[in-house]
Amino acid sequence: YGGSGRYLAQIDPGRPLGENVAAHLLDPAGIFHREGETLIRQERDIRDDADYNAILAAVAAGATDWGEIANQSHVDSKSLSNYLTRLQHLGWILQEFPFGEKGKRGIYRLADNMLKAWYRYVFRHRSALEIANPADAWRELVEPDLPDYLGQFVLEEVAQQHLARYARSYGLPMILAMGRWWSRRHAVKIDLVAELRDGSYLFGEVKWASSPVGLG
Repeated sequence: YGGSGRYLAQIDPGRPLGENVAAHLLDPAGIFHREGETLIRQERDIRDDADYNAILAAVAAGATDWGEIANQSHVDSKSLSNYLTRLQHLGWILQEFPFGEKGKRGIYRLADNMLKAWYRYVFRHRSALEIANPADAWRELVEPDLPDYLGQFVLEEVAQQHLARYARSYGLPMILAMGRWWSRRHAVKIDLVAELRDGSYLFGEVKWASSPVGLG
């Protein structure tokens, strides 16, 4: 649901996650079923709805660099820069660079979890959702995909938020900066890097698993 109070206020804590998502996003009558389309149409200077939707859907599906986004969205590469710049100004897309580096190796990601989920599960399956029962859509289209979605798009950000909040309780010095690092072509990737006040660095690996993982 992301971090917007407007989204969070709709959650019924007495109902399971699946029932909330089915009612709010997957049901064609749900309050957020057309959220992505609505956000785009509210922007007066956006005319090419289809191209913006294609770009956001490509990033939600895992396209992170320029070439991947261009290939998956089928948006003309000459226009892609303007679209991505506009989406960054709107705060819908973020460009991220390897920790401690600024250059051409930046990757793109959606800024809010609601947008990630909407483009991954609603926009992608919009035809099926017009026909399917929302509860069935949750069980068949969303729930089986959640481990991959959480592991690839959500958990690393949660880990950073957790470390920022609880670093002192772990006995760590103050965190000065934090992010991720990857090599060219992503041959090497470090999920969490933090620069600490005493001049040292913390490196972390973030993994999603269906059961607890021991230190070994």
